[in-house]
Amino acid sequence: MDRLLSVEADLTATVDGQEVEIDGYGDRVVVSFPSFRIARRTREGVETLPIPFDSFEAAADAGVDVDVRIRGASVARLGPGVRAGLISRLVGAAPARVSVIGVLRALF
Repeated sequence: MDRLLSVEADLTATVDGQEVEIDGYGDRVVVSFPSFRIARRTREGVETLPIPFDSFEAAADAGVDVDVRIRGASVARLGPGVRAGLISRLVGAAPARVSVIGVLRALF
């Protein structure tokens, strides 16, 4: 698949007083959250973030891989060729693929 979008970014946003880091590396965007609560709040208002797409799903549709990290652990990924598994569908995270190990690392 051809990449429709290339993102070069080093941004920090504030959500409920907490910093969310957004780093773009061409065809990959890494969004780092300090907690699950802030990740959930950000998903509710992603259109307010300084990023060139209105949802993480839209970025994936444009050919950009999105890596979602919480407390340094990669908990979910979206992008071309990434398929949601059973866990992703059960928790309502599809089309993202949720990493159970990443979620456990972020919790502890």
